[in-house]
Amino acid sequence: MLAAMLPPVLKRFAVPIPWHRSGNDRRRVALAGIGVAGRLVGRRVGRLLAALLAVLPAATGGAQSYPRLEAAFDLPGLASDPFDYAATDVKVRIREPDSSAVVLPAFFDGGTTWRVRHTPKTPGLYEIAEITLNGVPAVFSGLTASNWVVAGPPSGAGHIRVDPANPRRFVTENGRRYFPVGHNVGWNASVSNDFPRMFQRMGAARENWARVWMTHFYESLNLDWPKVDNTYGKLNLTVARRWDLIVGEAEKAGLALQMVFQHHGQYSTTVNPNWNENPYNLANGGFLTNATQFFTDATAKALTKRKLRYAIARWGYSPAILAWELWNEVQYTDAANAGQWTAIAAWHDEMAAFIRAHDPYGHLITTSSDLSRDYWGAMDYYQHHNYASDMVTSSRDGASPPAQWPVKPCFDGESGSIRAPPRVWVQAPLWASLMSAQSGASCPWWWDTNIDPENAYSVFKSVRDFVELSGLAAQDGLLKSVPRVAGVPGGALAFAPGGGWQPVTQDVFVVGEGAPEGIGSATRYLHGVWHHADMGMTKGYKFLVDYAQPGTFSVQVLETSTYGSSNLRILVDGSLKTNVSFFATNGGPTNVTFTIPVAAGPHAIVLTNGAQDWVVLGDLTLNPYVPLLGAYAVGNTNFQAGWVWHRTNLYVTNATAALAGTVEVKGLRAGSYAGVWWDSFNGGVISNFTISIPSNGAAASLPTPAITRSAAFHLGLPAAAALGAPDLAQTRVTNTPTLWTTLALTNAGGLPLHYTLVLTGLSAVAYTAMNSSQAGGPPYIWRDVSAYGTEIPSAAFTALAAPKDARDEGIAGPFDLGFEFPFFSGAQAPGLYTQVYVSPNGFIAFSPFAGDRAANTTLPAAASPTNLVALFWDDLDLSAGGKIWVAKDPWAGEFTVQYEAVRFKSSSLTMTAQVVLRTTGEILCYYKALGRTNSCTVGVQDAAGASGLQVTYNSSAYLRSGLAVRLTPTPWLQFAQPAGWVPPGTTELIPLGFVPGSLPTGVYSASLCLRTSDPLRPLFHLPLTLTLWDGQLTPLQQWRQRYFGSPENAGDAANEADGDGDGLRNIFEYAFNTNPTNANASPLVFEMVDDHFRIKFPRTRPAPAGLTYRVEVSEDLGTGPWGFGPAYTTEAVFDNGDGTETVTHTLTVGVSGSSHRWVRLRVALP
Repeated sequence: MLAAMLPPVLKRFAVPIPWHRSGNDRRRVALAGIGVAGRLVGRRVGRLLAALLAVLPAATGGAQSYPRLEAAFDLPGLASDPFDYAATDVKVRIREPDSSAVVLPAFFDGGTTWRVRHTPKTPGLYEIAEITLNGVPAVFSGLTASNWVVAGPPSGAGHIRVDPANPRRFVTENGRRYFPVGHNVGWNASVSNDFPRMFQRMGAARENWARVWMTHFYESLNLDWPKVDNTYGKLNLTVARRWDLIVGEAEKAGLALQMVFQHHGQYSTTVNPNWNENPYNLANGGFLTNATQFFTDATAKALTKRKLRYAIARWGYSPAILAWELWNEVQYTDAANAGQWTAIAAWHDEMAAFIRAHDPYGHLITTSSDLSRDYWGAMDYYQHHNYASDMVTSSRDGASPPAQWPVKPCFDGESGSIRAPPRVWVQAPLWASLMSAQSGASCPWWWDTNIDPENAYSVFKSVRDFVELSGLAAQDGLLKSVPRVAGVPGGALAFAPGGGWQPVTQDVFVVGEGAPEGIGSATRYLHGVWHHADMGMTKGYKFLVDYAQPGTFSVQVLETSTYGSSNLRILVDGSLKTNVSFFATNGGPTNVTFTIPVAAGPHAIVLTNGAQDWVVLGDLTLNPYVPLLGAYAVGNTNFQAGWVWHRTNLYVTNATAALAGTVEVKGLRAGSYAGVWWDSFNGGVISNFTISIPSNGAAASLPTPAITRSAAFHLGLPAAAALGAPDLAQTRVTNTPTLWTTLALTNAGGLPLHYTLVLTGLSAVAYTAMNSSQAGGPPYIWRDVSAYGTEIPSAAFTALAAPKDARDEGIAGPFDLGFEFPFFSGAQAPGLYTQVYVSPNGFIAFSPFAGDRAANTTLPAAASPTNLVALFWDDLDLSAGGKIWVAKDPWAGEFTVQYEAVRFKSSSLTMTAQVVLRTTGEILCYYKALGRTNSCTVGVQDAAGASGLQVTYNSSAYLRSGLAVRLTPTPWLQFAQPAGWVPPGTTELIPLGFVPGSLPTGVYSASLCLRTSDPLRPLFHLPLTLTLWDGQLTPLQQWRQRYFGSPENAGDAANEADGDGDGLRNIFEYAFNTNPTNANASPLVFEMVDDHFRIKFPRTRPAPAGLTYRVEVSEDLGTGPWGFGPAYTTEAVFDNGDGTETVTHTLTVGVSGSSHRWVRLRVALP
């Protein structure tokens, strides 16, 4: 009967779907069928298939987040307090692409304005479904965005969690281990809004962690202090916008922040006291009579929750928030000093529960203190602070929670020497902490007096690069060791207890090849009788030593008590050798050292204090005792990383004398291992090596390089690459969206697999430019490479136009790029370059140039420098002011030349910009600050000066400060990143986009070289082809051409054919954009949403020409009638952003309002 209803040439895809209702019990049964020329073939479907909403890759290396979505709206006439979430609870429900919903708290932003922010995790359509006020629909106006389309590769790794597979480690939502490497940036101490500049340097140095306080001093970052409008609970929106800047800049820089809500001084009268300024203080008109009441007072807790809730609503969207940190050093508050630890623990539990109830993103929660008191139960990770005289020992020893406490990540959230902090002090605790087997590197404090003023960022880059290169974070079951060093002269062993005011948990220490285990976290207070009992120090400290030859033992006393007398007694094998007393009247800093002789052989050396109060111990030195090179390591049976330092030179800024010896490696399984020696101070590979372990656990001797200060090494089973590539010969129609696909690079080895992408052999080189103000353009993200790069010195410039200064008209270079850069590759030979020359006039070139280059020209021009990249070619004068930096980062696949505040000739105006070369051949230009723009050239040209691209010439209309420009020789290809890492045992999905754009029809081709660190598979050659059609063929013919190589309706390409045997004839594969050469599941998705039945199906966008789709509804499957149109269904078409769309039909009649319905989808092609 159905056949008689259809024209002979009509093709139909029909899916009748019934539902039945019986009382309150609704059951849905699906019946699916495929019909051709009126024949209905029915079958029961026992399962509903997953929605095919997009063909975009699910991840960039598994990345799981996109840039934030934001909407603003007005709630006029509110009578309640907008900061009181209990009275004014505004929430927004956002429907996600899979039809699920997330409910987010909105935040007040002044006037009648409210905002909501959301971080999407998948591509697709996001819609605001509802805005509520106190649980009921709100009356709002001025909604700035009701929906968003998210497309393309994700840009981030998602929020950070505790790794469920190893609770000692952090992990991002894409499954990558997160290992904190960074430093504190507590506040703006001198320059307003200085966070962007510092974060730009940290991002360039690849730091990934920072910690910022909500301070009330300097430029306030505290939302409720000072009190706003003399009203408790009202929050400062100016401060909130400062935090917007901080969080936004952290996102750009790749930093994960700990947002610190309270610091100890606010509620202390003894340690950095600010209680006298506190607005809660009764003396200031507040409601607390003393600082201890903060943890128990109901009003104080309610106001704290307001602040927490507002922070969650405003910044909770951001993956750049690692954790909400409730306190800095709560042990120094008056409540802690009064022993009110039960109240402190209860407060932490209550606030953590509150955050978890209100934070839809589930950020981590922490606090900071020593680990001697247990109020960490509700915290997600432990965070101790480390200030000691011996930062090597205390950082490597890493304070740890008691064994009976729950296993959680643990690392130094603050560290710093209690001595003066010159630049060289930063690197030692960083490297020592990597050998602690803790969850992150030690995080120094001295950002304002040390790290930033002395530009010590390169030390962090060296550490972060080593962590990536070695795969340290991906290793489990790491154990600490002290490798034996040989082949170097002997010297002194110095170490110091690094713990603070805390009970003794260990009082006997065995001194072997290095500092004894446990001394780095032992209290540095040698207590007198007043604290023998409560601090558990009745026996003092005992050190079991074994001198190979006669030597000395020295004890440094840094400080003595001013409250009572103190005493230092040194005993050797029970015999008193030193007994010196200190009086309270002369107490304070002392810095005196006492030395005793020690005979060769084993001894027990005991330090005790028999007087009233404490002395602070500094270095304990045994001389001679150990080799001059010290070594620490961490490892398991398949991996080892180590740090070797020169005991004499480590902190010497001008050290030159180097030592080389051997380090013993043991504990590995039998096998052949690959390794690297790493320059721990300057960064970079010193050498590569292989080492063979003949049997399980056998020791092997590893020669060291010449070590001036320190060096690091790692070794493991070599990386092993395997590549899965999709169809890289694509056929597309011009002016259609980008088609994203992925290369699947798998690492089956033991060390991380590094890769870079290099594009060569272009069939047609056609440089194009796109800027950050255009859709699809590059984002403007300034990363200040002065943090780790090399400033080009004046002497490096050669004069080209005497008598002009070489820094005015000169040339510097060549500088090594660190990789092969394709430039006009395929159009000239050579097409790959490894070096570059730099001009002070704002351009670089891959060939040397000569003459006066003050006058910029149009491009291309034979008289201009050849193989030219003009970032900002103008008459600039470096001799009048400014700096030029070069920075190579082969691990990121980038080389940068940065012009910083370079003067225009005979002018006070300056230019700050940078050009970034990527292995893919892309050229990125970032313009931070431009004094003028109407006299420069931007563009490229080849070796002959005959071909190139002029982006702008002597025009003020194009360039501006804050602009990014991307130049690419392959406008038909787009890359998400030029290089990356694949952790052991994982697969990286590398996005690759085919971009038809408005390019002319034809065939575009290139060779993609994927270089890897696998010694056996160092290179994969992948031919790429994009064939563009202009529409002369019908869309169906183009589709046949793409899949079958012929546009004809015949053979395997015929409409009726089903070559892949999946039950979908070719015409239906075409209709639903499925691959006719691979078996596919049904493309239809059925679901219930808000009591309404919904059917979804995919197709190309725009919809295939000449094809009609109709969803029909009937109450009788056999006799009909079948109705269609708005009376029966509502249609929604969603642009997936990748050349496809998802069509959704929702039945107008709800399930509860009808006993049954049949639904079918008809597709017709005349």
